[in-house]
Amino acid sequence: MDTTDFDKLKKKIFEDRGFDFNQYGQEYVKRRLNVRIMALGIARDDWQGYLKVIEKEQEAEYLKLFDAFSVNVTEFFRDATAWKALREKYLPMMIAEKLKVKPSHLRIWSAACSSGEEPYSVAMLMKEILPRGLTLSITATDIDDDALNKARQGIYKKEALKNAEAGFGPLIQKYFRELPAPQQPLDSQKYQLSDEIRNMVVFQKHNFLSEQPLAQIDIIFCRNVMIYLSPKVKEKLFETFYKALLPHGMFVVGKSEIIFLGKGKDYFYALDSKEHIYRKERRSSEEPLPDNELERRKHWWPARAIEGDPKNNTK
Repeated sequence: MDTTDFDKLKKKIFEDRGFDFNQYGQEYVKRRLNVRIMALGIARDDWQGYLKVIEKEQEAEYLKLFDAFSVNVTEFFRDATAWKALREKYLPMMIAEKLKVKPSHLRIWSAACSSGEEPYSVAMLMKEILPRGLTLSITATDIDDDALNKARQGIYKKEALKNAEAGFGPLIQKYFRELPAPQQPLDSQKYQLSDEIRNMVVFQKHNFLSEQPLAQIDIIFCRNVMIYLSPKVKEKLFETFYKALLPHGMFVVGKSEIIFLGKGKDYFYALDSKEHIYRKERRSSEEPLPDNELERRKHWWPARAIEGDPKNNTK
């Protein structure tokens, strides 16, 4: 093992992202780095080999690296207060606005969706409140094929449901079933999400850092991702999401993410600063997309749409 190469790798990451691995136990850092290194088929502790990948892949690789380094388990309804605010106030608000326009269609994009907990959380909430007369499309994107395959299967360990059980217990009971595992230990219990919810979400591979975004979107979820990006890339991403959203569209980020330190304040205003829910600013100077560009971007959007339930209509 070359200690000098290890130090060079840490220095490169710090210079690019300001993430100081020296603040952590070095054996722990090496273990987490090796998770990503070996996933790429590189030999354990080959710091120089991984440094070459970092220099070549840049943003896409940093996302995967920090995902491997993170000790947080992806969960349903992570940051429960934000999801309660969405359920009780902001999703009904958006539905009411969309129903004023005919035909009524609500488009949601979960960007960097990982293994699907976020878009499925959205789907469960929307299933409960979507009224007749409003169709819904939920598209979830990520750059990781393995994560997308896991998401499509809809099978999760008990740990992924812990927040949901506390604040959204009825939804867990309604839309999940425990898989039989007669000789498995308790910490290996797995649960299958219902087809009813799985069929509401379309998963597709997409890199929002380098590919054209989806268009005509009403709500974008991009939570707990931007904290790993450089300020320059964040500003580019704010512009990308701003252009992807329809006028006054909603933008939901993680509780640790602040969008007003740079150009974010030029694109969005706070709808709920506590829960980090924002809306696209209405601008008289904003020009519509050319017809040919709008038509091209429509091909990104899946055709699947879910019709609302008549019982959810308010009287």
